Amino acid sequence: MNEVAVYLHERGFSHEGKSYLQLALELCERAKFSHEPLLSDMHLTMGALANETNDARTCLEHNVICLALRKAEAAKTGVPDLRLAFAHSQMGIAYMMVKKFALATDYFLQSVDLLGSINADVDDFGFPMCNLGLAYWIQGKLDNADKTLTDLLEQREKAFGKLDSVSYKTGRVLQALGNVRSSKAMRLSEQNDHEGAEKLWDQSFEIHTNCLKQYESTLGRFAHRTADACHKLAEHHIRRKEHTQAQDYLDRALGIWGEREWYKNESARSSFLRGNHLVSIGGDRNIEKGERWLQRAKVLRDEVLRCDSELENLTTQDFDDLVCFWSI
Repeated sequence: MNEVAVYLHERGFSHEGKSYLQLALELCERAKFSHEPLLSDMHLTMGALANETNDARTCLEHNVICLALRKAEAAKTGVPDLRLAFAHSQMGIAYMMVKKFALATDYFLQSVDLLGSINADVDDFGFPMCNLGLAYWIQGKLDNADKTLTDLLEQREKAFGKLDSVSYKTGRVLQALGNVRSSKAMRLSEQNDHEGAEKLWDQSFEIHTNCLKQYESTLGRFAHRTADACHKLAEHHIRRKEHTQAQDYLDRALGIWGEREWYKNESARSSFLRGNHLVSIGGDRNIEKGERWLQRAKVLRDEVLRCDSELENLTTQDFDDLVCFWSI
C-alpha cells in the first residue's frame, strides 16, 4: 500500500494516495508493527502527500514521527544515511507550512550537510537544496537564495543536461530561481534602477518559461505543478501587458485546479489574479467578469480559512499565503 501511495503521489494524485496510507498505518498500529525502515517510510510519504494537498497539520504530525524514528535508527548504527537526510528536509517543509521559516531553514541546512557527509548523488540534493533556496527567498535573503539555487541548477545541468526529463526536480529549481529573480527585479525597481530591473524581469520570464517546459516533459500538461508554472507566466504576461496570453495561462491553471477540494487554495489565488487582471483591462464586460472572479476568489479563501473577509481589503499577499511555499 505504501508503494501504491508513492506511485500516486509521483503521478500527481497525492490526495488519492492518502487513503492507502491511512489504512496501512491503521493496520500497523493494530498489529503493533514497528519494522524499519518501512514504518518511517510510510510516515514520510504521508507527510509528502499532506504537503502536496495543503494539509499542514497532517504534514507536521507525520514528519515529526518520521524524524524521531529515523534518528533512533541512526543512533543504533552511529552512521547517518539518506533516509535521515531526507527526514530533515521533510521536517523543514512541515515547518515552512506553518510559517516557522527560520526553524525550517535549520532543518534544510542539516539535510544538505548530511547529504554532503555521505557523498550523496547529485540528484539527492534536488529537494533539500531547492527547499533551502526557497526558505532564503521567503525570508528576503535574495542573494543567498540566488546562489543556492543557481549552484543547484548548475549541478543538475552538468549531471543530466539542460532541461532534463529525468525528474521534475529541475523544474522546481527553475520555478524557485525565477521567483528570486522577480523579487530582485522588484527591489531594483523600488530603487529606481529600471534598466537593471528590466534585465532581471527578462531573466525571470525566461526561467519560468523553461520551468513550464520542464514540468510538461516530466509531469505532463495537467499536473498541479504545471498549473503553478502557468500562474507564474500569467503574472509575467500581465506585467508585459500581453493580456490574451495572460488569460490563456490562467485558463490552463484554473482548468487544472478544477473544483477539487484540495486545490481550493491554488484556485482561489489564480481566480484573484484573473479577476484583478480583467478589472484592470477595463470595459464593462471585463469589469463584470473580473468582479465575478474576485468574488469567487474571496469565497474560496473564506472556505479554506473558515472566515468571512471583506473583498476590498484583500491583497495578492493574502492569496499567496494560502499556497505552499514552492507554489508561490
